[in-house]
Amino acid sequence: MHVADASLAAEVCANVTSEEKREDYIKNLKVAQEEQRRVFSEGRKEQTFVEFQEAYKNRFVPKHHVHDTPDFMDWEFTDTSKIWTGKGNRKHKNIRYLEAKKHYEEKLDEN
Repeated sequence: MHVADASLAAEVCANVTSEEKREDYIKNLKVAQEEQRRVFSEGRKEQTFVEFQEAYKNRFVPKHHVHDTPDFMDWEFTDTSKIWTGKGNRKHKNIRYLEAKKHYEEKLDEN
C-alpha cells in the first residue's frame, strides 16, 4: 500500500493491521479511489493530433530573429552593437573594447 504523506503512514498501518478496522478501511479506500478516478477522467480533455506536414505548415515563424539584426552582435566592437562578442586575445588589443572595459570597471568600483 502506498501512502503519499509519511505523517499518515502510522494511521494507515494501524487500520490495515487491525482486524476490526481493516475491512471497512479498505472498502472506504476503494470508494475514495474510484471517486478520484472519476474526477480525474472527467477533467481530461480529448487530445487531437494532426499529421506532421500539417503541423509544420502551421508552425510559428518569427518575422525576424534578433541575430538577424545587423547591429545586434558583432565581433568588431562597433558603437551600434548591442553586444560585443570578441573571442580570444583579440579583444585585448582593441582600443574601443579596452576603453569601454575601463569605463565599466570604474563604474563598478564607485559602487
